[in-house]
Amino acid sequence: MPAFHAYLNSCNAHVRNKRRGTSSEAANDIAVTGGCTDCHGGNLSGGPISGAPPEFPPAANLTPSGDLAHWSDADIVRALREGARPDGAVLNPFMPWKATRSMTDDEIAALIRYLRSIPARSYHSHE
Repeated sequence: MPAFHAYLNSCNAHVRNKRRGTSSEAANDIAVTGGCTDCHGGNLSGGPISGAPPEFPPAANLTPSGDLAHWSDADIVRALREGARPDGAVLNPFMPWKATRSMTDDEIAALIRYLRSIPARSYHSHE
């Protein structure tokens, strides 16, 4: 488990260091290099996290068919800035919100547009 924690810390560092603008391509780059795809999968459909301990909670589906479809943009901003779900529950402590909170408003808006534009996928659909 210590190696996995070290990996997650490196993902946090990537998020802090990746500022590439606000285009869709930049938002995709944030999702990939920022570590989103490492836990949520290449197509962001979530599921068990490769290399994580068995008791580790699975990653959420970030595509339009997942729970984010029911979240407002403000809800997503709150999750990325404060680590809280719309109901106030705390996100999984491995979600790197302490790093994503340093993203600019424009970067977060671009990431939200990107997440809303990707194809809907069923949970843990790695097609």
